[in-house]
Amino acid sequence: MIDPISAGVAVGLLSAGWLLGRHARLKAAPRQPKPVCMCGHHYGTHDPQQGCCEAQDLEKVNFKDVWVDCACVRYTGPQPVEQFWVPPAADMTIVAAPRPVEGGEGR
Repeated sequence: MIDPISAGVAVGLLSAGWLLGRHARLKAAPRQPKPVCMCGHHYGTHDPQQGCCEAQDLEKVNFKDVWVDCACVRYTGPQPVEQFWVPPAADMTIVAAPRPVEGGEGR
């Protein structure tokens, strides 16, 4: 039988190691940069060809709320990873097409 003091020490060491490991793992997780421009708008609101921002901001003009176009002329945030399209390796119509049953209707 294990005495209560040794069991308490073992449980304390186990829980301290678990807490330290969890804290170190959570702290070491890298955060992904958000694709936000310096104007504060997302990457998706910027025109890919011209780069200008197509978002609108709500401003107060003469005590009225007015939607004003963003003055950003080019996206200045982090560049997103390029997306590549890879064609399928096989012709999928051959795989998905129904196959005729060999040997007639019945077996």
